[in-house]
Amino acid sequence: MKFIKLNNGVEMPMQGIGTFLLTPDEAEASANYALKNGCQLIDTANAYCNEKAVGRAMKNAGTDRKNIFLETKLCRHFMSRTMQ
Repeated sequence: MKFIKLNNGVEMPMQGIGTFLLTPDEAEASANYALKNGCQLIDTANAYCNEKAVGRAMKNAGTDRKNIFLETKLCRHFMSRTMQ
């Protein structure tokens, strides 16, 4: 698997699985399968409404959390004025 080093020194996998347009059940099953088969990057977002399902998959997949790169996004309306 190829990685890229970010500006903060963290290495991020160059490929992973996305969960856009997946139902929570589909996202959980897909993330679980991917993690059990060597995938280390999962992309989700609050707007996808499947973050909790991805979290369950991460918990149940048997993969050490330090080996999972979770990428997520917040909708702008969730940010306080001080963060904008």
